[in-house]
Amino acid sequence: MTHLKYLLSRQSELTTVIINVGTDNRGDYAVLDETVFHRAGGGQKSDQGWINDKPVHDVRLDQTSGETRHYMDTTEGLINEQVAHMVLDQKTRALHSAYHSGGHLIALIIEAKLDDCRVTGGHHWPGEARLELVFDIKHPDDFASLTTQLQLQVDKAIAAQLRVFYHYEEATQLRTVSIGDYPDFSCGGTHILTTGELIGLTITAIKIRKGKVRLSYRIG
Repeated sequence: MTHLKYLLSRQSELTTVIINVGTDNRGDYAVLDETVFHRAGGGQKSDQGWINDKPVHDVRLDQTSGETRHYMDTTEGLINEQVAHMVLDQKTRALHSAYHSGGHLIALIIEAKLDDCRVTGGHHWPGEARLELVFDIKHPDDFASLTTQLQLQVDKAIAAQLRVFYHYEEATQLRTVSIGDYPDFSCGGTHILTTGELIGLTITAIKIRKGKVRLSYRIG
């Protein structure tokens, strides 16, 4: 099983060992003893970067084997037990982390402000970022007012530069994240250091879609 260094570390480079090379329906992949690459999941896109100068465009957990597979156009030249050097694309990591943290910040603000509202899901991809909400809808026309109120709270949290902390329980393999004084939440994704990095986080719409309330957001 690949050791996921990104759960507690923000390092962007790592020298490790290849433990498997193969091909599946997603393409050629390499499995390594350790990785700094976040794998897709939890509503967040995977990291990108390079392994021995070969571009890595996707990282996935294979549910059958339990392998963390790093996908690339070709694994030619990579073999088992070979030493490999991986380098993270830090620009992509920063973007994905901001969208992930931004979504969680909005969710925390919503649940703190609205007693009857629950956030049931999040999709934190740039260009498609949204939260799914469940609450008693009495006046859908009030969504514009609610959007304004929530945006004010988001702007305050950004200005406060709230710290983001990780905690990992080795025995249970449970990782929790906290933003400022808001309640902890379980999360395996990557995050920013402070909410000050979320300048430009904007709630763009709250709408009813297919019987569900959807909040959309963007950064920048």
